[in-house]
Amino acid sequence: MKILKVKYLNEYKLEVAFSNGETKIADFEVFLTKSKSKSISKFLDKSKFKLVEIDTGFLTWNNGEMEISAYSVFHLYSKNIVEAL
Repeated sequence: MKILKVKYLNEYKLEVAFSNGETKIADFEVFLTKSKSKSISKFLDKSKFKLVEIDTGFLTWNNGEMEISAYSVFHLYSKNIVEAL
């Protein structure tokens, strides 16, 4: 599975379209606030977080400084997926 489209909504929420045809809204606030890594927690700065892009089916920020796979968004962070579209 790959991520085909991503759209920043607000706060730490992204609308994510997957190659399986599903589109979901994922909230990354818990992931970012609980991270002990400075390279991840710096994306609590919304001006940096909203610059999300897609690279080979992954969500990526700042030229790969932080990457999250489609599998992780769809399955591992499912408690943070707040709404299925």
